[in-house]
Amino acid sequence: MHTCSRASAITNSKQRKGTPGLVASVVNELYPGRLDTPTPHAIMLLVNQNASVSVSYSTAWRGVQQAKSLVRGYSADSYRDLYSYLYMLQKVNPGTKHKVLLDEQGRFKYLFVALGACLEGFVAMRKVVVVDATFLKAGMGCQLVLDACQDVSRDREIVADTFMECARKYTEAEFLDHYSRMALKYPAVTDYLERRVEVSKWAKCYFPAERYNLDTSNVLESLNSEFKDARKLPLLPMIDAIVDKLCEWFNKHRNEAA
Repeated sequence: MHTCSRASAITNSKQRKGTPGLVASVVNELYPGRLDTPTPHAIMLLVNQNASVSVSYSTAWRGVQQAKSLVRGYSADSYRDLYSYLYMLQKVNPGTKHKVLLDEQGRFKYLFVALGACLEGFVAMRKVVVVDATFLKAGMGCQLVLDACQDVSRDREIVADTFMECARKYTEAEFLDHYSRMALKYPAVTDYLERRVEVSKWAKCYFPAERYNLDTSNVLESLNSEFKDARKLPLLPMIDAIVDKLCEWFNKHRNEAA
């Protein structure tokens, strides 16, 4: 015979606790297919409002990670399917080269991929390779290393050389003389500089300190920014996103050149 009092059998809604799975379901319902979710503190309030249960900060954090995994997939799946993926990547992109390197324990260490179209275009590039690395954000503890080149478009090279010659003038008189000639020949360049960049940031004679003739890797910084969302994905979805964007660029330039 049941002897518990009715009062003790009633569950207080304020004492009910949620689980990471519940948090993940709430997050996926409110932010379907998204990786940019609110902070765990905000998720704690959303779960309480939508599911009438309370969750701790750690539960909210684990639930958010679980929700993201449902969207982007799991890292283990990428390593399991790696060789099959590379086979198909090479099959649909003729000329593609790839290399997988394992450590002494047979665990994944490095993956190198170069699309066939990129290798074909390399012959038309200036033979200067810029390399940069950035950390991935999918909890893999890895880095994405990108390298890029610039084309040998003579027009762009002439403009760049003209600009650098102007920037390196030591005296103000030399700078103003060269700048006025550059303004006559390339008015769009000087117009952009005057609107967007302080002269003290690029002209040697106006810079208040010593300059050491260091060049930046702007082309790769732009690529890192372009792939900032892809870096949140596991290995294979990340490569998919990068390949998709490269194909989009190649297609756009091919149509422009047609």
